Amino acid sequence: MQKAKTSDIPSIVKIHRYCVSEVNSRFYSPAIITEWLKDISKEDVLSQFRKSSWIIAKTKKGQTIGFGQYSLKTGEIFQINVLPLYQKQGFGKALYQRMLDDFKRKKVKAISLDSTLNAISFYQKLGFVAIEKIKYSIGSQAMEMMKMKVVLAGF
Repeated sequence: MQKAKTSDIPSIVKIHRYCVSEVNSRFYSPAIITEWLKDISKEDVLSQFRKSSWIIAKTKKGQTIGFGQYSLKTGEIFQINVLPLYQKQGFGKALYQRMLDDFKRKKVKAISLDSTLNAISFYQKLGFVAIEKIKYSIGSQAMEMMKMKVVLAGF
């Protein structure tokens, strides 16, 4: 896991669009997926680079296969995405572990996130607890998500 650079943005966009199209589409309507894909662009990721931390996961051969976005300032994880071919191999957990190390260094007491429906069980395995169902506006659509939280031990 390494800190993402602006040169990684095209890979991040490609991975995010692929995950939404192939994974999230099993849990959300075509209308939501269409609106969601409209929001994923190089310009949008670049603007978020200035406001949050980004890390990437690479294979041993150097192929970028996943990424994570989070805020040390607010104690939030915004997203963890791994290409479907590489899911369930520990890459998502490794991305989370890197974020967790950063949060602990900054003495963050709790981490929160808004999980997509497909990722709830992944986050539960990492110790997150479901707090409440929420609706997230995406274009003209309302997307169901789950607000989740984990309290960090030792703080």
